[in-house]
Amino acid sequence: MTNREKIAGKVASAPTAVRWADFLKLAETAGFTWRKGKRRNAYVLEREADQVTLTVHKPHGTNPVDPPAVRELMKAMKLR
Repeated sequence: MTNREKIAGKVASAPTAVRWADFLKLAETAGFTWRKGKRRNAYVLEREADQVTLTVHKPHGTNPVDPPAVRELMKAMKLR
């Protein structure tokens, strides 16, 4: 089982408890690149191949990533 499969399994089983580092790793392995957005703590994830763009708010401290953002990433990766 690869690292991507482990993280994807963890995200699929508990989309409300995804850490920021795991979220970014999963997005990067899916072909997304990220950059800082215009607003504070806003990040833009882009995938050039199929022109998918996601805007995500980076959580403060150890708080998990917002579940709607996780669902959008899973939808873009076609895990759902």
